Amino acid sequence: MSRTVVALAASPEIMSDLQRSLTGTDLVLSDALPAESPVDALEAPIGAEEVKQLFEIANIAIGTTAAGLVLVDKLLGLLQKYRNQTIEVRDPRSGRARGRISAMNSREEARKLLTDDPSSPS
Repeated sequence: MSRTVVALAASPEIMSDLQRSLTGTDLVLSDALPAESPVDALEAPIGAEEVKQLFEIANIAIGTTAAGLVLVDKLLGLLQKYRNQTIEVRDPRSGRARGRISAMNSREEARKLLTDDPSSPS
């Protein structure tokens, strides 16, 4: 498996739990950044203090098949805890969504979404 980098977009709670769960693994999650621009909050018709961060984006590099499976297991485990939420997988260069992982996905479906290069022919 060649090194794959994906962007993950999820709630701040999932990102925080994911960061903690990756301690001691070969996977390193970049610092999570707000998905919305601060300008969006300033232009909102409600007060800035009422605008809640809905989700954050972070990149993660997957260097081996084993690391990819560890990540899949961590994500599916978190989604069992946060059953009503999903994690969006994006191309880190274009920001284009590759798909979403939910508690309903199988391990294989999640693995393919994280590790298969959508730009390469099947």
